[in-house]
Amino acid sequence: MPDIMVIAPQGEIAALVRELGWGPPEVGIIPARLEEGVAAARRAVAEGARVLVSRGLTYRMIADALPDVPSVEIRFSGYDILRAYLRASACAGPVAVVGPREVIEGFASIEEILGWQRQTMKIEVNDREYVAGVSEAVRRGAASIIGNQAVVQEAEAQGCQGVLVMSGREAIKLALCAAQAVLDKLRFKEVSARQIETIINAVDYGILA
Repeated sequence: MPDIMVIAPQGEIAALVRELGWGPPEVGIIPARLEEGVAAARRAVAEGARVLVSRGLTYRMIADALPDVPSVEIRFSGYDILRAYLRASACAGPVAVVGPREVIEGFASIEEILGWQRQTMKIEVNDREYVAGVSEAVRRGAASIIGNQAVVQEAEAQGCQGVLVMSGREAIKLALCAAQAVLDKLRFKEVSARQIETIINAVDYGILA
């Protein structure tokens, strides 16, 4: 079992991890999301995985379910938000963005930098409030809604066009590097603990001798 396990809630995450050259024996990939992602994470840890990587609501659920296991979140980068912004600019009708503060603020910054004159509704929610956030956007007249996979699926279920904020190479590389740093720290602590144990045992042996 690889020490780092990526629980990939979207196919492009798994593909980009491989494309970036991360894989066995150090990094494993399991395509799963939400409850299935939590179950996959539990199995991976039971089989020896030491650091978990995921994104969005799936990450939050895993972190809540396995609080004693180190986990790293794949966060949206500015590039990810910019790519979604450019896709949304081609949509007809009112546009809303539904997501956490970093996404809302990132989108507002891009609008300011690029001088987009179109009015965009910005609805800040946490990962568990996305249904209410989408419902508010629909009530306010949004025709297209930007967000993560859960937001997009809910938007389409409520009759709107969804524009997915997808994780790009930059965000995934940052998360994998962070996971590797966590793993290196765990290994260092283990080596230090073994060295201390060896010293203590040697001292005890010397005293007994």
